[in-house]
Amino acid sequence: MVPLSWPDSSTAQWALYVSSLYATARRNHQRVKIYGDQGALVYQWEDTDHLQAAVGPVFVDEGQWMSMPIPQRFKATEPEESANFTQSIIEDKEMQPNFQDGLRNQEILEAVETSARDRHEVDLPLAA
Repeated sequence: MVPLSWPDSSTAQWALYVSSLYATARRNHQRVKIYGDQGALVYQWEDTDHLQAAVGPVFVDEGQWMSMPIPQRFKATEPEESANFTQSIIEDKEMQPNFQDGLRNQEILEAVETSARDRHEVDLPLAA
C-alpha cells in the first residue's frame, strides 16, 4: 500500500491520464502509474504478473524500484475475460463487471479529480 497524502496543493494538483491501445511506436504499451508523497507504483501490461514499487524513504530517496508479484486473486488476462464473457452468455448470466460497474468507476474517478481540484472531500454518489 502506498500512503497517499498531500499537505500542499502542488503534490496533487495535476494528473494526466492517457490511454492508447496503439500509440505511435509503442503498440500495446499500457501503464498505470500512481505517485504519492511516500512512494509510487507502476503497473505495466507487458508484465501483468508484477508491480514496480518504490515505497519508503530508502527506495524513494535513491530512486530505487523493486518488482512485487501480484497475488493471483488480482490477476485477470484478456483470454480469461473472453472466456468469462462467453461463459456468461452460455449460462445466461450478467457479465461482471457490467455497465453499472464501469459507470461507478467513472464516478469515483470524477470524485477524485473534483476532490483534488477543489481540495475537499466529495460525497458519493455524485449528484446527477
